[in-house]
Amino acid sequence: MKNRHKTLRIRIAALNAASQTADEHEDHFRSAKPSQTKEAQEAEAFALYHKALDLQKHDKFEESARAYHVLLKTPLLREAVASEDEKVGLKHPGLMLKYSTYKNLASLAVLRDDLDTAMDFYVEAVMLDSTDVNMWYKLGQVALRRVSIPLARHAFEVGLRCNPDHWPCLDSLITVLYTLSDYSCLYHICKALEKDIGYTKGRVLKEKIFEEQPCLRRDSMKMFSKMYAYLNGGSSHSIVEEALELRRQRQAKLTPHHRPDLQLVEPIKRFTWKSVGDSFLAMYKHQNECLVPRPDFGRRIDLSMYKDPDCLAQTLPTTTTTTTTTMPAADTLSTAPLPSKFSGITMFIFFAVLDPTLNDKAKRAPKRKRVIEDCAETAKRRSARVRNTKLHTFLLANMQNGGILELLLRYLKAIGKKFLEEWPPGLTGVVLDIYSCWRKHSAGLPNPLLRDSTNQHIKEMMMMSLSCMELRLEHWSRTKGKNTSQRKSMSSGDHGDLDSQEARFQTDLFVITMASSQRDVFEKDWVSFAVRAHWLKARHLAFQGDMEEALEGYDVCVGLLRCHSQSSDGEKLTINLPNLCVDAVITVEEIEKKLKSLERCQSLEEIQRLFESSDYHSVVRLLQPTLSCGPSSIRPKPLEYISSAPERPAQLLLLQSSLLRLKDFKQCLESSEVALNEAVQHLNAPLSSSPPTKEEWVATVTAMLRGIEQCINEQPQLLASTPQPTNLPRLASNLIQLIDLSMVLPDDPKEPHFSSMLPWMLLYHLLKQDEAEFDCMLRQHLIWHCCDDDTPLLPYSLMLLNTAHEYLGRRSWCCNSDGALLKFFVRMLRQKLAEGETLPYKEELETALEQCFYCLYSYPSKKSKARYLEEHSAPQVPKLSGLTCINLVSLLFVIFWLFQHCFYILSKWHLASKGLAPLDFTKLKTSGI
Repeated sequence: MKNRHKTLRIRIAALNAASQTADEHEDHFRSAKPSQTKEAQEAEAFALYHKALDLQKHDKFEESARAYHVLLKTPLLREAVASEDEKVGLKHPGLMLKYSTYKNLASLAVLRDDLDTAMDFYVEAVMLDSTDVNMWYKLGQVALRRVSIPLARHAFEVGLRCNPDHWPCLDSLITVLYTLSDYSCLYHICKALEKDIGYTKGRVLKEKIFEEQPCLRRDSMKMFSKMYAYLNGGSSHSIVEEALELRRQRQAKLTPHHRPDLQLVEPIKRFTWKSVGDSFLAMYKHQNECLVPRPDFGRRIDLSMYKDPDCLAQTLPTTTTTTTTTMPAADTLSTAPLPSKFSGITMFIFFAVLDPTLNDKAKRAPKRKRVIEDCAETAKRRSARVRNTKLHTFLLANMQNGGILELLLRYLKAIGKKFLEEWPPGLTGVVLDIYSCWRKHSAGLPNPLLRDSTNQHIKEMMMMSLSCMELRLEHWSRTKGKNTSQRKSMSSGDHGDLDSQEARFQTDLFVITMASSQRDVFEKDWVSFAVRAHWLKARHLAFQGDMEEALEGYDVCVGLLRCHSQSSDGEKLTINLPNLCVDAVITVEEIEKKLKSLERCQSLEEIQRLFESSDYHSVVRLLQPTLSCGPSSIRPKPLEYISSAPERPAQLLLLQSSLLRLKDFKQCLESSEVALNEAVQHLNAPLSSSPPTKEEWVATVTAMLRGIEQCINEQPQLLASTPQPTNLPRLASNLIQLIDLSMVLPDDPKEPHFSSMLPWMLLYHLLKQDEAEFDCMLRQHLIWHCCDDDTPLLPYSLMLLNTAHEYLGRRSWCCNSDGALLKFFVRMLRQKLAEGETLPYKEELETALEQCFYCLYSYPSKKSKARYLEEHSAPQVPKLSGLTCINLVSLLFVIFWLFQHCFYILSKWHLASKGLAPLDFTKLKTSGI
């Protein structure tokens, strides 16, 4: 037999060597030609198994285990997969070998007292064949040694299902069930006594159970009516003690070991709610990210270091009173008087923009003056210390806590009681982050109808959730325009988090609405809570676009407020929410504004449908009266009234688009000027952060400017024959205000900023219309004042564009908006240069043109540019448009033609002086020169 196996191994080795050689020379046939046949794989596997078994018999356990592990890596065993049908069994030779290998490895692990490894191998074995009762019994015995009592119970029960007459499984299962205090072991004791009437363990445990639960004796009387025998006292004690010892071992294993308390990863720096919230939030993130895969959120947080109120003292911030003195350039631009004659607009623009003294003032940076304070007062402030006693009391009350999640909840409940007080800056964001973290682990708010908690707990939870949800809704409403772009950049996990937040918000809102009907829970705070709850619900419905339901919610708020005023002798209730930027005051008047706004929103949807159906006349007829002034308006409307309409930008855009579609440019210019004035007021208003947002108003202003530009381009004579209602001086004032806004960058780079170049271009058109009359008037003014300067002046419209180029070039902004201003300036310069060669200021025009081309396209290069060209360091326009290329080519062609003409005249003079015939350029061209 040994010679046979030796010969077989030699053959297998030869086959492996041949296969390896073939693989080295023919890699692409590797997958097509197996290295061994099935019979060879089986022979190799069985040889390894017998070798490992022989080593195990000779007590060479380590070598045997290594051989078994090598056997598991053979192709035959790796490819052997158990069938889902248990009736199939282990017919495959690889499965039989794998099953036996796992069983033997488990036995070797038991001999080494490596119970965890033995358990793993037994589990692998029963996964291959679950019909072997002996395997289940061995698995149960190992589980008992590991004090895994539930696993042992499962193993013995499955073993009995495989073979109901297997006595060792039945005997062990009775002990395990009594250890678990599962009195269903009486059934198994009955089965055991039916097999052996003298089964001592069964009788002893049966009597012990009857002592512990006397009622079971009566209930099981029929079961044991014929099974009586004498019990030995000594054996009874040992049997019971065996089960109780197993129970004590299990209790000791399940008893949690004492672990030291956790320390805050970011200590509390000051006794402020924001500092405490930041510290708790950092601790939660640390546990959630670092203590994986099972962050222990129930582990106590040690706060004992903050028992002493003197451990932290917050120094009052020393505030230095500062006054800002700014040169009044912007004020001059926006508050200059408006002349009323034909040249009033031109004079206004001239003195506001082109006057060199004002330009010099505008160039100067604002200066800040620091007021010197009293030294004694400063010293007194710096020595002052404050301690937030309420916050220290909060920390003392939470020295004993159930982990970071409990601390987060208690923090939210404490801060929710202060929601009607104004919070310091930054606290709102911290509270929202803490609420989001806690809410992910919470099962939800307590049911106010079941009353399974105390009224105080229900009230605190509802007030806390209501406050946090108000902050959440405001955050969503202020970032509404960015939701689409954010969703596009989100991963699938981030989408799930956002959707789960919305789902939890709706669930909590439903519970809060139910709680608003429980007057006895909130007592004196019920009216305020109920109004806020329905106010939140209505705003959320309006945010989602469900206007009908939102109207009902606002009606409920109005009813609650009016009932309260009637019951309190006409005293009106005003609810102030100082920590909200939007809808921070709840009164009957504010709610009525919301109702009107919703009605307008519904009408806006109808107007949108009319616009989409190309019924532009109806759109104009409905929206024209909404303008704040003009012939079609009903009455002037104050800014506060208009600011309550979040759909206002959409109304203005629809009106302008309809007039442009109708090609009624006269009416469009008139309406766009009124709409622009309204939009500029919103842009400068302090409530620009409320809906509509500042970003929407910036877009609206830009659209109005584009519409005005289109009207002027389509019908340039409109400005010359302007109708009386159109307020061109006001238009000029608004354009100058927009220029002033565009030159001031916001502190926050994410804040919307108006940066269009259209105001400069429109100011050019306004100056151009009566430029000749104003020029005559200015020359007479110079003559009257005896000015001897004969330097020809540029036209003031072109001077405006040149001033704009210089002013923007100092900040490297002249090529902003894809160089729109400079491209416009180039077109105007070309038109002026095309008038003829007799212009007294032609040199200035050519210099301005070269400066524009240098800024736009870096032509000529820095090395070859003329000295009079300034370096603005503006980003170049990336591509040349077709029209720009034509302009450049035509300019170069004119230069070439002038050069050719001059050369021809000079050559003619030179040849004539020598008596020769002049050159014929036509022949030179045809000959290829």
